[in-house]
Amino acid sequence: MIHKFLEMRDQLRLEVTTALDIWNEVLLEEFGSNLNYVYSKGSAVKEWDSSIDYVPMISDIDVHFTLYDYKHGANLSKAVASSLKVGLRYEENFKERIALHHHVPRPQVMCINSFMEDEQWVNPKEKEVIMLYGQFPDYAYHSETSLRTIDFNNLLEIGPILKRLYWTSIDRVGYELWSLMRNLTWKIGPVPARILTHELNENPYTIWSWNRSTLVEKLQSVNLNQLAKSYSNFYNEGWQLYLSNFNDIASNHSMITAATEVLDLGYKWALENKK
Repeated sequence: MIHKFLEMRDQLRLEVTTALDIWNEVLLEEFGSNLNYVYSKGSAVKEWDSSIDYVPMISDIDVHFTLYDYKHGANLSKAVASSLKVGLRYEENFKERIALHHHVPRPQVMCINSFMEDEQWVNPKEKEVIMLYGQFPDYAYHSETSLRTIDFNNLLEIGPILKRLYWTSIDRVGYELWSLMRNLTWKIGPVPARILTHELNENPYTIWSWNRSTLVEKLQSVNLNQLAKSYSNFYNEGWQLYLSNFNDIASNHSMITAATEVLDLGYKWALENKK
């Protein structure tokens, strides 16, 4: 798997960079002077040291933006129809610019105005993002203690997810396997960082800036070897699924199983360390 990743890495990086440029353009087209700032964060803009750090179509490109006025108006159906056209412009523009591509990077584009009103929301540090438009804001940040508390509480919230997982898995076939796996992806991604903010004597914001390869190494350094293995397996199986053009049912099953192991281990760690 690592050989295929190394062979494709430069082209994948070009595709991600192009995708971010296009999202900046289409958001400006859509919102004009109402657009405040746009940045990208997450695995797509971190260093890719190994195959688990970026997996085409499993990893997404996180694009966050704010508007001066973020209300979409009274006509919801009209607003939704307009928003769908934004995504279509992105896809069409991308395919025009890179006709021969490995993938059309899967976006997760969020207007974060309302999210920032939540006291549990964690703003990124400037060094963690790539600014696409506007100026990086003067954010308020949680204290290290507060961020560790948020991380721990999120680990405890895994419990109800695990209780439902058997029953939400039993009838999944075909494209529904993809739906289940995608729903698990964003849940397992933060688990190592949330544990390591407690296991290591490091600034939590530093830990959150690490790529997956570093997280796995740090998990191993504190003897959380099974968690490191299951976490790595999820993304390596994701590569296998991608290379099969998403037809490998066994890889899809393996990803869901690995995700379950990560969630289960993360939840058990939280219970064992609950004060």
